Amino acid sequence: MSLPHYLWLLPPAPIQDRFASLIERLGRRFGTPQFIPHLTLVGSLHGSRDEIVRKTTALAATLAPVPIRLAGCGWTDQHYRCFFMHAERGPELLAAHETACTKLGEQVESDFMPHLSLIYGTLPQEQKNQIVQTIGADFDIAFHADRIGLCHPDGTPEQWQLLHTFALTGRTKT
Repeated sequence: MSLPHYLWLLPPAPIQDRFASLIERLGRRFGTPQFIPHLTLVGSLHGSRDEIVRKTTALAATLAPVPIRLAGCGWTDQHYRCFFMHAERGPELLAAHETACTKLGEQVESDFMPHLSLIYGTLPQEQKNQIVQTIGADFDIAFHADRIGLCHPDGTPEQWQLLHTFALTGRTKT
């Protein structure tokens, strides 16, 4: 059985570079892996790569750039949600998730928790508190995710491949 693919919302280059730098600094400080900054739009896509690419190409032509507002940090004990920035569950983001799931034949997640991870791993609470002291707890960062990326998470996060990126060229519904 092959590994699933993931569909990510990608920030514009200047924002992506900013978060990549932060992920790198935190990774050096806490010994955690580097990875591409993203917000998972749909996870665990199964099927042939060709079929997923075909469906994602059609999806990108229907979605307009998605407004994202990062409004605070959070953490869990889950490896891939160790430390992250919450994305507000705005109507455009929720609609993009629902549209993507529908067009890709996946179940819409009722508990969809949009976020941009900063650390993957397992850290004690004391270290998470240090991160909050370092970067702050509250943010107000807004941007439009203008691309989606198809990722194949084979190996460690440093080895994950962004197989394709697709510009979001649809129009916002009025």
